[in-house]
Amino acid sequence: MARKNRKRTKREGVAFPVPFVGIFVLLVSLGLVYVWLDCQCDAFGSVIKSLEIERQDLRKKAGLAQYRWTQLKSPRSLDAALARHNMRMSTPQSDQIVKLDQAAASDSHVVQTTAYVPAYAHARGAGRGE
Repeated sequence: MARKNRKRTKREGVAFPVPFVGIFVLLVSLGLVYVWLDCQCDAFGSVIKSLEIERQDLRKKAGLAQYRWTQLKSPRSLDAALARHNMRMSTPQSDQIVKLDQAAASDSHVVQTTAYVPAYAHARGAGRGE
């Protein structure tokens, strides 16, 4: 009986290069991370742009509100409001004015004076909802 040839046959061709696969996976991973970061930067950029537009609008509204407040505080507007509400007000007399110097204002919170005090200031709980 003849013996079988048990020699292993050599594989011919190029063996699969493992280092090449590692480098390829690393490059693909870096590419995906780059694309993800680019998308994140674009998203943050659009959020920042919308916040800047909102900030401009708020500054414009604040400027308009400040202008309206300035107009309401003008003497002409105050006189018109007093006339509209039928309020008769005049400038205070010299004995109605309380003058504080810097030392008295910083030493105590309550200032004792004999100046004229309006009647509504003596009402108990006036202006506090009592």
